[in-house]
Amino acid sequence: MRENRRKYRNCVMSAKQRGIIWQLTYITWRKIWATSGHWNERGPWRGQYCMARFGDKGPYAIDNVKICTVGENHSEAWLGKKRSAANREKIRLIRLGRSPSAETRKKMSIAQTGRKHTTKSKEKMSRARQNQAPPMYGKKHSEETKRKMSEARKMYWQQKLG
Repeated sequence: MRENRRKYRNCVMSAKQRGIIWQLTYITWRKIWATSGHWNERGPWRGQYCMARFGDKGPYAIDNVKICTVGENHSEAWLGKKRSAANREKIRLIRLGRSPSAETRKKMSIAQTGRKHTTKSKEKMSRARQNQAPPMYGKKHSEETKRKMSEARKMYWQQKLG
């Protein structure tokens, strides 16, 4: 009981530090968690559960909170927002040179399986491709380029077969 009260006070203080109004009493807060069935799965890490506000807006109030995973809450917080150019650059530099592991690629593949583009996104892709001819359209390779390509092909097959 005492531990639960401490956890409640931590939530209240965290909201206050972030400038978010807290309108839940201890009993209401505990009931919300109890009815969710995720009391023992609470925590700050992905896969664990947290109390979140709808749309990440408004106060922590009985009609404005839900119990969801930390990952869901984090994703929802960034909906409709754009990261600054400096932030995007930092993220790019962190990921630079890294390729996902086989396990991660498999997870990404499973996540995208069965996903279909919306009509709106198909229209955008179509517009982006309009008036774009292939790069060599209407052009011809010079005799020198044709000779280089021929030599490169011959070398390739000599190495492959020889």
